[in-house]
Amino acid sequence: MVLADQTGAKVQYSCKRTLIKRVQRNLPLGKWRVIQNMKISGTGGKYKPTKLGYKMNITNDTVFTDSDLTDDSSFLSLASYEEILNGSADNKCLIGI
Repeated sequence: MVLADQTGAKVQYSCKRTLIKRVQRNLPLGKWRVIQNMKISGTGGKYKPTKLGYKMNITNDTVFTDSDLTDDSSFLSLASYEEILNGSADNKCLIGI
């Protein structure tokens, strides 16, 4: 997944399949959250969703807390999990979550 920080920079995140439900519950669409205790690793592969040479990995120790930041800037182009799971989102474009 790709998340945006408070400056609008997009950062690649990943997590194990077993943590997906927890991530969905703790990162609701359109809400700003603070993410702590994640693992940093290099990116690899042919396609990269961001220009950064690293990605952040959500682990069992990752903590999600509320953020005081509220920003509805246009750099956020979010799709719902339902659109992605039911296949109605355009699969030829990078989808921001």
